[in-house]
Amino acid sequence: MQRTKAAGEEVTKLLTPAKLAEHLDVSTGTLANWRSAGTGPKYVRLAGVVRYRVDAVEKCIANGDAPRWP
Repeated sequence: MQRTKAAGEEVTKLLTPAKLAEHLDVSTGTLANWRSAGTGPKYVRLAGVVRYRVDAVEKCIANGDAPRWP
């Protein structure tokens, strides 16, 4: 996962559900189920499109807040 800098600030890269699913080795349907259940990594909606912040994904995994995945 990657972070970039813009105008002297750290900007967190946003992941699509497809990219995150690939990274976690789960399906995009699993991510949708987690969103529906209120579990899994926190996400944002930008113009109705779901994106995951890299730092939120890392925090979820580090804190053990992530649902169990295969």
